[in-house]
Parts: sequence; C-alpha cells; structure tokens
Amino acid sequence: PLLVDAQFSVPVLDDDVGVPCPQVSDGGCSICGPDLCVTNNDAIFKFGGQPAVRCDVLEQVGLIGDLPVEACTFLPLLVNEVCDCRPTRPDTSTPTPSTLSPTT
Repeated sequence: PLLVDAQFSVPVLDDDVGVPCPQVSDGGCSICGPDLCVTNNDAIFKFGGQPAVRCDVLEQVGLIGDLPVEACTFLPLLVNEVCDCRPTRPDTSTPTPSTLSPTT
C-alpha cells in the first residue's frame, strides 16, 4: 500500500527497504525534512537566482550544518520531488557470494 507523509506529501511505500538515512550533525538538517533523505543523488536542484547544485551535495551541506537555519525550514517543500526524498536509501551494495559447505 502507498502511504503519504502529510507534512511534506511524500509517497512512502510501506515495504521500503534500504539503508538508513545519514545522521544529522548538531546544528545540521536534512534538506528533505525529518527522517527523510535524498535517493536521487545526481538530480540537479535549481532555485531562483541560486547556483544549480546536485542533490547529494546539497544534502551533505545541510547534514554538516552549513545551511542557514531558515533554509532548513523551506527546502523540504522544494527539493522533495526533484531529489526523490524517502525514509531510506536504496541498498546498492552487492551481496558477496557465500560458500556453503555440504552437511553430512
């Protein structure tokens, strides 16, 4: 089933499985909003007269606290769709094959 986060109107699949969002440092923020993170790292966010920036770069700037506090309040409304904000990141790690020993 599809759920929607009412605060930011983000579709959330109840079976989303992936890597947890990165930790937000003291004084930092998630550009996507609380408990959400960028899943489309290569997407380009453009706003007004500001320079275009990749979503992953903007996210890192927010996480370490280099965004103005007021930007943390309005960015989630603007970046959500373009940066594909979700509660987890896709797990892109490749599983390592394991060797099974036959049991006797």
